Amino acid sequence: MDTGGIREARGISGCLVCGSCTRVCPSARHGGFVPDEFIGAVDEGREAVGIWDCLQCRRCSHACPAGIDVAATVQDVRRLYAAAGNAPAKFLRAAETARETGASVARSPRIAKQRADLGLPVSAREGSG
Repeated sequence: MDTGGIREARGISGCLVCGSCTRVCPSARHGGFVPDEFIGAVDEGREAVGIWDCLQCRRCSHACPAGIDVAATVQDVRRLYAAAGNAPAKFLRAAETARETGASVARSPRIAKQRADLGLPVSAREGSG
């Protein structure tokens, strides 16, 4: 994986391989994204696995004794992958919706119903997908 300078910019080679990031990661606890494996992959130029499962809670970054901002590194790698068209379709759709409308989700009858159920205002345009 060509990290486009992320490894150097984020100081990945300074990783102590202590596992502090993974111990605090809720995604790793449930079989999803594993921060220390991700950092190892970036350091060694391997494909990053599970980056779309990262919750971006930033606990890993706060726990890192080497000061590596793991969560920001995930964002950097996601940007690279997305720019190359290697992102899950649901994220690409959300990005396209945001680009077109400024909203993070498309207007739909389902969203209008959820808003109404929560007591939130629903515009006349909301129900039209």
